[in-house]
Amino acid sequence: MSLGLLSNLSAQAATFRSIDGSGNNLENPTWGQTHTQLLRLLPAAYDDGISSPAGSDRPSARLVSNQLSHQSQAGGNSSSASDWFWQWGQFVDHDIDLTESHQPAEAFNVDVPVGDRWFDPFGTGVQTIRLNRSQYDPNTGTSLDNPSF
Repeated sequence: MSLGLLSNLSAQAATFRSIDGSGNNLENPTWGQTHTQLLRLLPAAYDDGISSPAGSDRPSARLVSNQLSHQSQAGGNSSSASDWFWQWGQFVDHDIDLTESHQPAEAFNVDVPVGDRWFDPFGTGVQTIRLNRSQYDPNTGTSLDNPSF
């Protein structure tokens, strides 16, 4: 009986996709697999053209978040988007949150606006939200011809 159960489990397991993404695309078995480079559709846009994150001249993510969430009333949905819209955002968020950090850690902290209600209640103006850069291919980020990936 146990031998029959094992063979049944093996046959059943073969019908499910792999947890690491390998073999899920029959023509390109490594596409979407963990620890492989993603397909880059547009050129890299690093501040230095190599690996320095862009956006140093943009408002902090925390400031943008505070401005978007500080509304006196709920806004209407002018796009008539369904709940699928925010679900997709949650999916993307989890993909970002569950990405491994670069080792050794490279700080990419988020600046906190002075007097932020939660992160700088005493108005020091020196608070940050700790964030580390995601893991990237260590064989990249060496020159303009080989930007980080």
